[in-house]
Amino acid sequence: MKKQILFFLTLAAISFTTRSQSQPLYFQWAAAFQGNSTSTPRSLAVCPNGDVLSTGSFSDTVDFDPGPGIAEVTTIDYQFGDLFVARLDASGNYVNAFGIGGIDEQDEGNNILTDAQNNVYSAGFFITRPTLTLPHSTLLT
Repeated sequence: MKKQILFFLTLAAISFTTRSQSQPLYFQWAAAFQGNSTSTPRSLAVCPNGDVLSTGSFSDTVDFDPGPGIAEVTTIDYQFGDLFVARLDASGNYVNAFGIGGIDEQDEGNNILTDAQNNVYSAGFFITRPTLTLPHSTLLT
């Protein structure tokens, strides 16, 4: 049974809109990732198209789809955590997520950025050589 992870996407799931600095902020949506263990968000960014990006670490299996769908990602090593990168659209719907990690060590995502073309840049650390399979992506180590 999944337990809800307190991951109020104070990181990726709370989005605010403001038209100028003098206008108030308006709450738009919130979402949570669920799983068998823990996830720890460390950084978030908002793309020019409104998508919300997050990175951090997680252990065991986490469902990164806050809606009714299932988008489970499982760590390489259950004893230690792996790095994750997740993307939700401007309405809080799941777009994609993946994990990166090695065996016998903790791996973490510490920062995430985006550019004007919606490219994503994530920084973190790996203790051992990570395992990653992504189409159309480049891993710089």
